[in-house]
Formats: sequence, structure tokens, C-alpha cells
Amino acid sequence: MSFRRIIASFLVFLFVIVALPTFVVYGLDKTFFDSSFYVNNVTEPAYELLVNAVAFNIYSKNPLVQKYFQQDDVHKIVAESISLDLFKTSMQDFASDFDAIKTQPNHPLSFNLKPYQASLEKIGQRMAMNIFQALPQCKGNELPQFNEDGIATCVPGGTNYDVVSAPLAQQFQTGVSAALPDTVDLSLARDQNGSTITYILNSAEQFKFYGIAALMVFIVVIAFAIYRPFNLIVRYEGIAFLFSGFLGFLMSIGLMQVPFWLVQTYAEKNGGIIKTLGGPLVLAQSFQKIFSVFTGEVQKISFVFLGLGAVLLFIYFFFLRKEAKRIKN
Repeated sequence: MSFRRIIASFLVFLFVIVALPTFVVYGLDKTFFDSSFYVNNVTEPAYELLVNAVAFNIYSKNPLVQKYFQQDDVHKIVAESISLDLFKTSMQDFASDFDAIKTQPNHPLSFNLKPYQASLEKIGQRMAMNIFQALPQCKGNELPQFNEDGIATCVPGGTNYDVVSAPLAQQFQTGVSAALPDTVDLSLARDQNGSTITYILNSAEQFKFYGIAALMVFIVVIAFAIYRPFNLIVRYEGIAFLFSGFLGFLMSIGLMQVPFWLVQTYAEKNGGIIKTLGGPLVLAQSFQKIFSVFTGEVQKISFVFLGLGAVLLFIYFFFLRKEAKRIKN
């Protein structure tokens, strides 16, 4: 093997090494670093987690709720009371703030949960109403008797359920109101090295630019290193694209396991929070829905490289066969 081919082989190796993290950053740029991703792909899984968290908090922190409801019943009431459309509006506001923080480091980035307080009030009212509507009507001159929770043994005919259930609804409301904070503030969120969200987003954009530039430089330098014949240049560059795409595809399959690994790791230290959100399996499946969009983008760019490599190698073998025929003749 000539010195030029050794250099070209080394450059192919470097091409693959640079391509793999570039694929990851490309996927992040198309998903987690893009505000539209949160509106189009995160909204529904995040809404499901919100409903799980509210239902769990209401049920686990209110003995009165536990006495008269099953957890599945509470979950159903919460899902019917908290509007998905309202959550979509909140996610759109978050996406706008996310766009702004890319260029304005001091711009607030938070998820406003105050609009949901009205929905929480409906939950207490609905639970109380469900109990009273399930009571039998009083017969004849029968008068209702009330237990220690303020629940009657029967309801007189013509009773206004809104009025009679109001005191019980207030008791339920005590646990319901504490189910959500007013806001989730991410403005000061930093990674373990103290880098802000703005810095991370800008750094990723730079890495993507330099990564793509480096790959283009490698392609040019490989061509100069081989110099001739042309079909040999095509072979080395085809191998570079083919291996990058193949390894990128394998990497994307491995990345699909990240949500399950994260949940399992986090559950060992924070099992209570995981349980609040529906349990490890539910949380992992929700994360998987979101993360699969990211791995899908990594696969797309991997397939592009894989296809380009296959085309270049096809051209190489075409020229090789053509040259063999020419020599034979």
C-alpha cells in the first residue's frame, strides 16, 4: 500500500469519527434544540405526564379522596378536567420563550401552570358531585343523615347538587390545589459544568457547523491524497460515507435505549418522583415517544450517508468493470 493510500485510510477513519457526533448534534438541532419540536412532538406525552402527576398527588395526599375513589377514577376526572388545548397553548408559549432565549440569555424561560388552577377547582367540584349524584333519593318523609365526612345517606327530591356538594368539594379542594406549582422555571437551568441553556444551544450550533465543514475538508483532502486514478478516490470516499452511515444507524439503535436507562438510573435515587409520574414503565414509554423523534433524525442522516456511500461504491465497481473490459479487449 502506497503512502498516499495510508494517509487516505487514516482520513477515512477521521471522517467516521467526526461524522458520528455530528449526526447526534444534527438530530438534536432538528428536535430538542428546535422550538417546533416541543409543540409538535412533546405536547401530548408531556400532557399525559402532567395528568399522571396531578392525579397521583391528589390521590396520595388526600385521605378523603382515597376513601371514596379509586386512583383510576381520579385519573379519569383529572384528564377530563385539564384541557389538552390549554396545555397546547402553554407549550406554544414555552416554544416562543425557547426561541427567544437562543439570542437573549436573560429572557425568562418557564412553563406557566397558573391557568390550570381553574381546572383544578373543577376537579374538586366534580369529585363531590359524583359522590352526591350516586346517592339514592330519600323515600317519603325520610331525612338525610350525614356522616363524619359530611356525606348524606340520601338526597331529597329536587335537591340542587351544586349547593349540597359545595362543602365536600371544598374539602377535596384542599388536596387538589396543592397538586401543581404555579410555574416551572427553567431560566437558571445549567448543566453540571455551569453552562446555561443559551450557551449550550449556541455551542451545539457551532459544533454542527464545524463538524459539517470538517467532513467536507476530509472529502477534499482524501481526493488530493489519492490524486489518481479517479475510481480509487470514489472508492475511498464511498467507504467513508458507507461506514459513517452504517455506524450511525447502529448508534441510533443504541440511543433508543437511553430513555429506559435514564429512568432506571433516576428511579434508584428518586423513586417517589418516578411513581408520581405514573411509574418507571409509563415514564420510560413517554420519554421513548419523544426520544424516538430524535433517533429518527439521526437515522435519516445516517441513511443519507449510507445511500451516498453505496452509490459511490457502485460507481467505483462500474469503473472497475469497465476498465477490466478495456484491458481485456
